[in-house]
Amino acid sequence: MLSLKKNEGRPLFIIVQIFGGIYTFLSFVMTILLTFVKDANVFGVKFECLSTCILIFIANVINVILQVNASIDYDVNTNNHRRMYLDLFESTKGGKILFTFVSIYMLFTSITLPLIHYYKSRKTNRKFNKAELYSKELFNKVLNTPVLINELRNISVKEFSAENVLFWENYQVLQKLNYRYYCEYKKAEESGDIRLIDDYDFEGLDQEQIQAAYTTSAMDNYSYNPNAQVPKGLLPYYERFFKNFIDDNGIATVNISSQTIRQIASEMPLPTIGIFDNAKEEVVELMYTSIYPILLKNNEKYVKETLC
Repeated sequence: MLSLKKNEGRPLFIIVQIFGGIYTFLSFVMTILLTFVKDANVFGVKFECLSTCILIFIANVINVILQVNASIDYDVNTNNHRRMYLDLFESTKGGKILFTFVSIYMLFTSITLPLIHYYKSRKTNRKFNKAELYSKELFNKVLNTPVLINELRNISVKEFSAENVLFWENYQVLQKLNYRYYCEYKKAEESGDIRLIDDYDFEGLDQEQIQAAYTTSAMDNYSYNPNAQVPKGLLPYYERFFKNFIDDNGIATVNISSQTIRQIASEMPLPTIGIFDNAKEEVVELMYTSIYPILLKNNEKYVKETLC
């Protein structure tokens, strides 16, 4: 028993050690790579994979520490025999218990947790009645749920009205840019030099950076003055938005009233932050009456589960 604790048979397990080291390294690499993956669900696939990789990496590191320290030669007649490591080595059955915990966790995240979420959703789904399901309030929640926006986009393509969903997504980008400007302005104001905001490169931002930087929940307490002038740094975004969605020759011109088009066109030389708000209301109404009923008809259960 003493020889086993001292790992005198280590050469027999050299292959296991090599593959264990490789797997530990791969777990670390996968943990880093998974941090860049986006998942709309809090306890979705990303959570399951990322947490499992982290747990495997930690278990392997602890196991290596135990194996190394428990195998060092010691004098049983002195206090230099690393009793703590030997006790842990015995308690974890040579490190095997660590991986038992990992297996239990993997079963929990891959089977038990989805089941809990499923039955919880089923219970909550019963609270929705038809009136609530077809209400404008619920549709607004759909518009702020990325996975459901994807469903709306797919439907809009089939219904030849993809420009409406594209309008909405790009309108949200404008709002996030305004919020970003607001945050940067506050920082410049706190630093005592408002001119710092002029040095910020809004034009250099791509859409992925904008979407990742600020979520809808982060903007809940943000309100803007629709009559305020568009900041100079954001003008290119507003001009592109007008050319793409409002101008008659745009690549995705939306079907809004001529009165709204004239109003926007007249204000474009000196646009305000809320210049596209009326157009947004019309586009949202179009989606609500055209593609939202199709979404509910095809995926009512999925909508309920997602919004619960």
